[in-house]
Amino acid sequence: MLLLLALTATIIRNDAQAQIHEAPKIIASACDSTRQTEHVLTQIKSKIETAFQQIVLGKKTSAKLSVAAAASTGEKAVAYAALAASAAVKLQAAEQNLQSNLDALLKGAAAAAELTATEELVSEAADLSLEARSGARTSTASGTQGGLPLRFARFGGGKSKCDTAKEAADQRKAAPGTKGGDKISFAHLQNRPKIGNDKKLAALCGDDNTPPNNCDGSADADLTYFEITTGTLLTEKMKQYNKGPQPTDGYTPDTPEPTALLPRETYVTGRLNIIKQAGHAYDSITFTADSLKNSALVTDGTTQALLETTLLTQKEREQTDIRQNKLEEITARLYGKAGTDVKARIWEPIEIIPIQAEATEDNKATELKHLTDIGKLRRAAAFYLAKQATKAETAAVQKATESTEKTERAKTTENRKYGDKKDEVCKATDEKDCDKNKCEWNKEKNECKVKESAFIISVSIKAILLLKYFGFSVKYLIFFQINSIKLIGFFDFERILYFERLW
Repeated sequence: MLLLLALTATIIRNDAQAQIHEAPKIIASACDSTRQTEHVLTQIKSKIETAFQQIVLGKKTSAKLSVAAAASTGEKAVAYAALAASAAVKLQAAEQNLQSNLDALLKGAAAAAELTATEELVSEAADLSLEARSGARTSTASGTQGGLPLRFARFGGGKSKCDTAKEAADQRKAAPGTKGGDKISFAHLQNRPKIGNDKKLAALCGDDNTPPNNCDGSADADLTYFEITTGTLLTEKMKQYNKGPQPTDGYTPDTPEPTALLPRETYVTGRLNIIKQAGHAYDSITFTADSLKNSALVTDGTTQALLETTLLTQKEREQTDIRQNKLEEITARLYGKAGTDVKARIWEPIEIIPIQAEATEDNKATELKHLTDIGKLRRAAAFYLAKQATKAETAAVQKATESTEKTERAKTTENRKYGDKKDEVCKATDEKDCDKNKCEWNKEKNECKVKESAFIISVSIKAILLLKYFGFSVKYLIFFQINSIKLIGFFDFERILYFERLW
């Protein structure tokens, strides 16, 4: 997490055409080279931050759709819910894609930072100079065993060479005919050769005179006096690294030099190849929150599947031609043909959906557009879902009550019709004469007797009402009602009679 925060410290906003590499420039020095690797680092930082921001914005959009679906009714609720389902699927895919590419991006950022730091060190090391020592006899020179100590001249004061260069405007010229990242120039250190009468080259020389002639090339036979001239030991050497034409090809130097260079060529190619992998990850992260608001979400498979399962009958779903025509009709009715009017039918009205006070944190009625964070949106969605569940529970209780009253009325009518003559109705001595509607034939006793089902059903219904009276929730009552015959076995016969008498 700390690494991620560090990476997002400096941000340059990406546009649609942003690339991990800068446009090709002519690189003439180590400090020039740092600009290209710093660009890579900055782009990776921006990509990571932007990707997370877009997912958060997408989650807000998805949550807003969920609230709208829960707060609406009929086809309008389905229209919002279908888009919410599709948005959730796309958000999950975007998160998985970001997570799968995040490691490559972080490694690429680290590689770019290492190359930048190396180039800054190269620029400083190229300016290191030996400290001059004036002529002296070796026997009297200070130092161990009469030698002349070799030391660097003073260094490290003030700003770095590259920091000073970056304070000025970028003077690099464009490199035509190449694509960003195809050719990368990098500065190495190599031994500084002497060219002609080079007065900046550190040298050790001797003479038989005093003083020696500043190592001007003259020397006598008897070397009595020695001196060291000030000058640099190393120099920058620019190397170009080319990316192979195939996706799996890495970077290679234009003219390989396996020795005599610092840092080694393999150090550079290894990190450039890591940056190349980061480039693939960079290009694969394309999700934007705005993509959830365009017509493509309407025609997405998830949206269409939810519309099909909720608004089409089983018969319509089973017939391909009818199913497709119906889906097109529904889509046009809810979002415009192929979703072309989704802005006017969904994204504009969604903003002004009224939100009840009970659904807000401050207990004040508002509009959906004013719920600006995910926490508030999820709270509102939870409120409306709970409200719908309560409404459904009330409806279930009402239905169970009406069913009970209907059964009781039927029983009362039957009692009035037959009175105490039930036993007389079921007095047949032959199975074929036993009334199947009111009686049942007992084969073991070879007799016709009154059915017990009406009694059992009556008791089970009364038991439901008793359970409700004692505080059981609707889901248990519904379960009891569905499984009433099975649950009768839970009670012994005496308890059943007790309930019957009690009622």
